[in-house]
Amino acid sequence: MSQSDAVSKGVAVCDACGSMFAVEVSPDGSVRPIGVADCPCGEGELRQLG
Repeated sequence: MSQSDAVSKGVAVCDACGSMFAVEVSPDGSVRPIGVADCPCGEGELRQLG
């Protein structure tokens, strides 16, 4: 796996409710929460912090 294919880890916040999640960040910038399918509020977009 090359560096450009690597998935990194980070923290993201739900813009709707403020819940924070550990996430995997894909090389294209998309974020996916670790351990849950989506934010329980069902309303928010996850925004990576930092």
